[in-house]
Amino acid sequence: MKTRSGFVSNSSSSSFIVIDPSPVPDDYRLSSGHEGKTIILGLDGEAEFGWGTETLYGVHDRLNFAYLQALYFEFSNVLGLHLERLNAAIIRRTGATDVQWMITPCHKTSNELRYGYIDHQSAACEGENTQMFDSDDSLDRFLFGANSMIHLDNDNH
Repeated sequence: MKTRSGFVSNSSSSSFIVIDPSPVPDDYRLSSGHEGKTIILGLDGEAEFGWGTETLYGVHDRLNFAYLQALYFEFSNVLGLHLERLNAAIIRRTGATDVQWMITPCHKTSNELRYGYIDHQSAACEGENTQMFDSDDSLDRFLFGANSMIHLDNDNH
């Protein structure tokens, strides 16, 4: 995993992620009441990770960000099972049997789906902000770590 300090920039988008180095407690639960059911995600939290100046700490923000990054990996034909790993991490932390996402990075084709995106220069298709997928432990700590975050910014100011 890369450790960075000071200003971090990847061209016009200077967004970056921070992965909490502390282990997530074994008994951490994302939510309860999903045992044996499908959990529906993507309706809560931020889904548009653009140029805005903002720092996002919410677990649903991080879940949505990781989901979109996993999709960008797939669109880029990068070998890996990132979406499966993401869903497995969620199932472990909820007891659900399946995960259904209500976000699409494509133009809306249904009123049931929420549009989401990551600025192209901060997305996995550009090779950026992918460290969460370095290992199952990194993914778990990014998603559920108390001090993990997504910082959105740009270099236009």
